[in-house]
Order: sequence, then C-alpha cells, then structure tokens
Amino acid sequence: MVSHDTGASSPPENGRAEPVLILLPTGRDASVAVTYLHAAGLRTHVCHDMAEFCAALEGAAAGLLAEEALFAQALDPHDLGGSARVAAATSFALFALGASVPVAPFFVASGHAAVLCSLALSSLMLFGIGTAITVFTGRPVWLSGGRQLLLGLAAAAATFALGRAFGMALS
Repeated sequence: MVSHDTGASSPPENGRAEPVLILLPTGRDASVAVTYLHAAGLRTHVCHDMAEFCAALEGAAAGLLAEEALFAQALDPHDLGGSARVAAATSFALFALGASVPVAPFFVASGHAAVLCSLALSSLMLFGIGTAITVFTGRPVWLSGGRQLLLGLAAAAATFALGRAFGMALS
C-alpha cells in the first residue's frame, strides 16, 4: 500500500484529510494523476488492484478509477451460474405468486368485502417488499416501504379506473 501525501501536515482547505484513491493500471497514468492531485493540495493513495481499492474506499475522500481497471476485474458470465431457463422459470413463478396476492381474497369472499381484503393484503405485501428492498439500498424503511406502497396503489387505482371506464364491474 503506497500512500502519497502532499507534504502538508494539516488537512487541505476543504477540510478533507482523507486521500483520493487511485486505480490507474496503464502506463504512467497513476503517477500523472498523483502529480496533478498533489498540485491541487490533495492527498492520494495509489491502489494496485480492485480489492485494495474497495477495501480503502470507506475512508477515502474520492476514488479515481480507470475503465481498463474495471475490464481487468470483469466477471466471467460462466462464474455467475444459472441459466436463462432457470431465470425465466423463476421470474414466471415469482410474478404468478405476486399476482395471486390481490386475487386470493376473491376465492373466499365476494363484493366489497373481497375488495377491501384485497386492498389490505396487497398494501401489506407492497409495504413489506419495499422494506425488504432497504437491504440493498440502505434507505430508511418507511421511505422505501411507503414508496413501494404508493406506486403499487397508484397502479391498482389506474387498473380499477380502466375497468370502470370499459364497463367491468364486481359482482
């Protein structure tokens, strides 16, 4: 791990003491970037591979990454596993499962009771899916859940309005 400082003992004027990470594996790109960043009063840290870059990223002010560094670390599609058939079957099964949620109450009830039960069950599931998404996004639970609920209810309202417009009715 090679760390290059500007030579100043105090943080730069912008208040950031963290270094700019550099992963530029071609030619003299890294040394040229270090020269220019030092001239701008910034600390730098030259990384030698993607693993080092990712490990140091949390404590960095910024990262400078060349496109060829991404291609050098590219994933081989064969390493990902699975197949198009499995992906299609999984997608179909999950779509069918999701579509069954608002329809399920109509198997045991009818009329307005079934509509209200469908609305409540669908709202609960939409909010639940929105909160599960926070595992990947890091956003607040109420924000992701509320967004998913709002978009799902808007789609349901549009579908209901189209059904009304074309003369479909619940019996």
